[in-house]
Amino acid sequence: MKKEKTPNFFSLEQMKILLELVCVVLRNEDINSTRSANAYSEMLRIFFDVLKTTSLDQERKKIKKAFEDLVFTDFSEILSDFSLACLNTAQYKNFLDLLNEAVTLGVTKEEDWLQECAESFVGLGRTKEAEELVADYSLTRPSEFWPYIILGDIFYFYQIQNTKQDFKKAEEWYYYAYDRGISKDNEDDWHVLLERLGSVCIDRLRRSAYDRLLKMFQDNKIGDWRLLSQWKEVVYCAGAENPLHQQIIQAIGLSSEGIADANERLKVLQDAYNLSPQKRLDDFSPFEMEINCPKGELELRFREEMFNGFLEQHKVDAQSKKEVDSRFFQDFSDFQVTFMNQKDPIIGKKRIVLVNKERKKTKKLFDDGRLIWTGFEVFRNRDYLSENLEICP
Repeated sequence: MKKEKTPNFFSLEQMKILLELVCVVLRNEDINSTRSANAYSEMLRIFFDVLKTTSLDQERKKIKKAFEDLVFTDFSEILSDFSLACLNTAQYKNFLDLLNEAVTLGVTKEEDWLQECAESFVGLGRTKEAEELVADYSLTRPSEFWPYIILGDIFYFYQIQNTKQDFKKAEEWYYYAYDRGISKDNEDDWHVLLERLGSVCIDRLRRSAYDRLLKMFQDNKIGDWRLLSQWKEVVYCAGAENPLHQQIIQAIGLSSEGIADANERLKVLQDAYNLSPQKRLDDFSPFEMEINCPKGELELRFREEMFNGFLEQHKVDAQSKKEVDSRFFQDFSDFQVTFMNQKDPIIGKKRIVLVNKERKKTKKLFDDGRLIWTGFEVFRNRDYLSENLEICP
């Protein structure tokens, strides 16, 4: 029995163009998203023009099959690749226009492209429209997990400019799914949600810390946004061991009215430092290193012994209300270096060697996705780090 031949709905010129466009996509899909997006766009327009020649569903199905045969790819895969290329090249309107045409012609459904639509709306500055689109969908399927992730991402990851990110609004949507335990029985989905909540929490704390530091600079005539920008850059490159950081500490001391006032301002600086990414920490901040790679038993013991030894050396009662000035931080940093390079009397090896070995084991657990920070709930309604946070040198 002969196989039924697919009717030829496309002209010779259209077929020639489609084949050329397929070649363009194959040559550029990994190196030039703009060319790929333009090629996909032309392919889809030819397909839609042919679809418009009939209103019969059966005929349109045959046209779709003929199109897929000509371009050697399923239509859904073409539309998916087209959406990715458009998002990569900020062709948001182009994607939305052609998707709307595809929906009108009945070859796809808008709900199958919620994430791409939402990101495109945000790219066009239509954040409210993006939220309404996905929120309306979630009302019809309240137990679905991903719409709430998309709703949070609308105010977080999809925002091109950091200044337009609304961390609290993003958290509201993530927590909506978290509080209701939506998809908690799906380990992969739940891990995605926990990672989102941890990430947005840290970014919110960081922005708040920088805002307080800038206000402290301005209120005390230490500097303005340019000083903050310079400070963030040098901390990223050199940590706290840089002249600018030390100069700011000195300026805080000179502009303060007494030790108590200086210490309050130093806490503002220390909070911002603890949340600032550093190159030596693989672009993590000291706070992130603390929470992502929790201390092992040895490191916790060494830290307690180190702090007690430092207090004893400086004759400071840990339970007292005695204030410490900015020199405390430098003295502690120097003491820590000496202490960690000494041998542990119990094991007989250098403490720093033992800690590094322990950290490697912890890092492997983190890299394998077996360590996910869940302490974000502590900061759910708080924009500052704990006053009792350990000093992070």
